[in-house]
Amino acid sequence: FNRYDVSSASYTQSFSVAGQETTPQGVAFNTDGTKMYIQGSTSDQIYQYSLSTGFDVSTASSDGVTFAVTQGLAIESLTFSADGTKMYVIDNNLDTIYQYSTGL
Repeated sequence: FNRYDVSSASYTQSFSVAGQETTPQGVAFNTDGTKMYIQGSTSDQIYQYSLSTGFDVSTASSDGVTFAVTQGLAIESLTFSADGTKMYVIDNNLDTIYQYSTGL
């Protein structure tokens, strides 16, 4: 078993976010995989989900929590700092990275 080796990857499961976002652009997880964040370009929103089993997307359910990204024109991706206190989104049109404090 070789971690991070995409050459040995195999499909295991899926979770549709189409009910909230029809053009998802990015996904991020908290450190234990019990929270998943989807960023979409249709609504420029970030959606939060809970996973009852860490990193198992088939156990995801919407928390009803969203964050509207009001900076930028074409938000393409998101990630978090290792401690979860900062969130970063990338704007493809303006070649800009925006940093947000998560309030933790």
